[in-house]
Amino acid sequence: MSDNQLHLMPRPLVTALQGATVLVHDPGQAASVLETALGLRCHTSGTLRPWGRYVTVAAGGANRGMVRFLEGPEVAPVEDLRAGWASVELVVRDVDGLADRLAASPEFRMRTPPVTFDLTEQGSNVHRATLAWGPGGLLMGFTMALTEPHGRCFTRADAEVGPVFSVGLRTPDLDRTSGFYQRALGLETLLEVSWRSGQWHRLFGVPEGVEAALRLLKGGGEGTGLGTIEVQSFPAALLGVPSPPGVAWVTYRTPDVAAALAGASAAGAVVDQGPGWFVMAGDVGERLEVTEVAW
Repeated sequence: MSDNQLHLMPRPLVTALQGATVLVHDPGQAASVLETALGLRCHTSGTLRPWGRYVTVAAGGANRGMVRFLEGPEVAPVEDLRAGWASVELVVRDVDGLADRLAASPEFRMRTPPVTFDLTEQGSNVHRATLAWGPGGLLMGFTMALTEPHGRCFTRADAEVGPVFSVGLRTPDLDRTSGFYQRALGLETLLEVSWRSGQWHRLFGVPEGVEAALRLLKGGGEGTGLGTIEVQSFPAALLGVPSPPGVAWVTYRTPDVAAALAGASAAGAVVDQGPGWFVMAGDVGERLEVTEVAW
């Protein structure tokens, strides 16, 4: 990419990943599950119109990367691959110990036992992760860094379980979906990886020799920033149609909602707005909220 092209790239219009909103029958009960199993704490609660009651949980000392349980129609865990928001990923200190506890919990169902990923050749790090379904059919990833990425620091957990530092978004077209967020919100590419075999294929049932890929997009902030979208690309034949997911929408903070609204409007993505916030429709129909106001 030339210097002129770099100059024309939009600057990030969002900063922190505030969190993900999950629809559940009983927000208080769902929040209690994460408090008991993960050590997260109740951050706020109240009524979100026109939906209903909500409870937000956060890692100790964190003011971002939260999970907001909102009263609404709860869905069963989606076990196959579907386009749209797929998961939240939290940083942890002891992924193996946590996996043992979740496997013994009646409130969680394990998707994948702990697996080690080595992305050092792609400029990232060695990390170990596990996947489990939690309240509201929410697919939750838990990741522990074994090494530090080159030139930046991995997200830290100040408690045993830290904040949500990434949200997974599945698409059949990596360039189209990531390009949409780059144009609309100025998100920057942090990391890009593609495979034709290996752990990713075994994890998600991708046939050997077929390409799968991911691209991490971040807003403002040094290093990893304050939360990323992990755009996961799978062959269209493997992706089912979008369905009510564990994650109803994702929220990012912005220091300038007018500028962010202008960027999203230019992409033709704005579907709702109010004082200090707006909601946009993403490339595969997912919803993303941008707000100046913290939860």
